[in-house]
Amino acid sequence: MRFSSRNYSVLAIILILLLMSCDEEATQITANQDCKLTEQLITYPSNLIYKTTLKHSDDGKEIEGTSFNNASGVWDTINYIMSLDDIGRIIKNCAQPCLGYYSEFIYNTEQLIQVNQYNNNILWERWDLEYNLNKQVVKTKKYYTNEGALFLASYLDLQYSNVDSKNPISTTSYDVNGKIVLKREFKYDNKKISFYGSYILSDNYGVNNPIQIIYSNTNGITQTINNTYEYNDKDYPVSYSSIVTYSNGTSYGPIVAKYSYDCK
Repeated sequence: MRFSSRNYSVLAIILILLLMSCDEEATQITANQDCKLTEQLITYPSNLIYKTTLKHSDDGKEIEGTSFNNASGVWDTINYIMSLDDIGRIIKNCAQPCLGYYSEFIYNTEQLIQVNQYNNNILWERWDLEYNLNKQVVKTKKYYTNEGALFLASYLDLQYSNVDSKNPISTTSYDVNGKIVLKREFKYDNKKISFYGSYILSDNYGVNNPIQIIYSNTNGITQTINNTYEYNDKDYPVSYSSIVTYSNGTSYGPIVAKYSYDCK
C-alpha cells in the first residue's frame, strides 16, 4: 500500500476545505482580496460538522488555516498553511507541521496548469489542466504514481454554452479506458464564489456559485442538488442551504453552510 488511510483523509479534507476564489479571466486559485474569508461552517442533518478558520497575513503572502470535523465521532483538527505568490495565487498548501504532506499549484503566465499532491515528499497524485484558445478549461487528466512512474487514472471533459463563459454547463468523467463514468449538468447564479477548495476533487470549475447540479451515469439521473444562497453587499455568499434529491424520490438535507468575511 502506497499511503495510509490517515494520510489520504488528511490530504482530501485539506483540499476540500481550502477556501478561495477563481479569477474570472483565467483559471487560477486565488485568495479573495476585497472580502477575505475568515470562517466557514458546514452542518449536515446527521450532526456532522466541518468548520474552517482562516487567518490572512498582513503582507498577503500566507494564510493559516485550521479545520475541525467530527466525522470520526470525536473532534479532529488539521492545521495547514497556504503560500501565495505576488498576485495572490495559491502556490502551496502544506499540512502542519509541514513534514512532506502538501499540494503545489503550478501556473503558466495566466492559468493553473497542474496540481501535484505529495505524500511523505513523494509525488502521490497529479492533475493536468488543458485549455482552448478562449482560456476555458476543456480537459483535466488525473494521474497516480507507482514506484515513481505516472499512470493515467481518469480524465474529464468540460463543455460551455458559449466562447465567453467561464462556467461549464456540463462535464463528463471517463475512466482510463475511455468509458463514461459520470456526467454533470450545472446552473449558476451571477454572484461571486467564496470558496474554491473543491476545485480538483469535485471537478467544479465554475467562477460563480452553482445553484443546481444534476449527476447521471450510464443508467440515467442519479441525484440532483439544489442550492439556495444568501449574499452580503459585496455579492459573496454568507450562507447556503443544499437539498439532495435521489432518483428513487428520496432526499437528503438540508446541508447548511455559513461564511464569515473580513471585507474592505
